Amino acid sequence: MKSRKIFIHSRCAPFLQKHLRKKLFPKDFNPEIGIILGSGMGQSFSGLKTIAQIPYTAIPGFIVPTTPGHPGKLLLGTLAEKKVALFLGRLHYYEGHSMEKVIQTVKLAGELGIKTLILTAAVGAINKSYKTGQLVVIKDHINSMGTNPLIGMRSLVAGDQFVDMTDCYSKRLQKIALGIARGLRMRIASGVYCAVSGPSYETKSEGRAYQVLGADVIGMSMVPEVIVSRFLGLEVLGLALVTNRCAGISKEKCSHEEVLKTGKKFQLTLAQFIEQIVFSI
Repeated sequence: MKSRKIFIHSRCAPFLQKHLRKKLFPKDFNPEIGIILGSGMGQSFSGLKTIAQIPYTAIPGFIVPTTPGHPGKLLLGTLAEKKVALFLGRLHYYEGHSMEKVIQTVKLAGELGIKTLILTAAVGAINKSYKTGQLVVIKDHINSMGTNPLIGMRSLVAGDQFVDMTDCYSKRLQKIALGIARGLRMRIASGVYCAVSGPSYETKSEGRAYQVLGADVIGMSMVPEVIVSRFLGLEVLGLALVTNRCAGISKEKCSHEEVLKTGKKFQLTLAQFIEQIVFSI
């Protein structure tokens, strides 16, 4: 899929003009890989050689996340000998933002010329065999958010709004990630992500229903970003960290505090895993 950078719809206007890029970003720094981190997955990349730290408040048009565990910073630097852009935090649809704003990180990644995007998310387990703290390589998704970020989005090429999603998660990147995990003897699985709008957690009946539909994990992010990534022609790897078991599967109640606690506990493991993936891409 070819990259698309120019849009004719006003809601898709670029964030950065040339003079703003020169002002905000290091000269001649062109990141090749973007990484968007989920809840509670903070700054654990010890191997990252940061050359610039840009708060979202400094980027024109950007909105700072309000959800705990999403600090709202963009780190630029090198990781495993690759130039990367590390987005610490994302917006969620449940915060009351339009999809145009929810996908702000992916739009900026496209403008920066990034070709590969690694997306992470904290999720609830629907698959009964999944355990808390387990990593899941996403192989497909079910969009149950009730909307789509491509609504109203058009490129200069007729028909480009109708994006094929057959292989929206790169098989090449999945193979790399699973191979590294097996080499490290990590507990990992390949699963389907079900995206819901939130902010309320699923009911017991909903949890069981999504299980019947074939979902392995459930969350409130990632999918809109994946859809727009494919529109922009980016290669995508989705990684999920199981932070709790969903209603209908577990008798325990769900809470965001538990999500953050588990995310913090395993963030170093995830960071080291991502670093090895970046090195292998």
